[in-house]
Amino acid sequence: MREYEHEGGPGVWICLDLDHPPGDRAEEAVEIAAALAARAHGAKRPFGLATPQGTVPAGAGPGQLDAVLEALARVDFRPGTALPTAPAPPQQCVLVSAGERSSPGAFGDVLTPGEEVP
Repeated sequence: MREYEHEGGPGVWICLDLDHPPGDRAEEAVEIAAALAARAHGAKRPFGLATPQGTVPAGAGPGQLDAVLEALARVDFRPGTALPTAPAPPQQCVLVSAGERSSPGAFGDVLTPGEEVP
């Protein structure tokens, strides 16, 4: 199992790529992002969400998971949407993409539907 944050580290940024038509793969990408958020929340690790539509600042307190899940519920997938800007060093960022896109060096890892969430 991979760890996206180290003990006492700054946590993980979940970056969601919205460059894909709405549909099953887009829904699966949202589910992956939600699973990463739930895992970080359960471990009491800070986490945040970055999408091209906005950012939920990193945190670990009460309500953080709800804020991220609410933001995920409102995302709008559209072909041609730019990648989210990585808000932290690459080793702290994981890109969740419904397509086959990647951004070498900007994200520590890229997850797509069909892969097991680490």
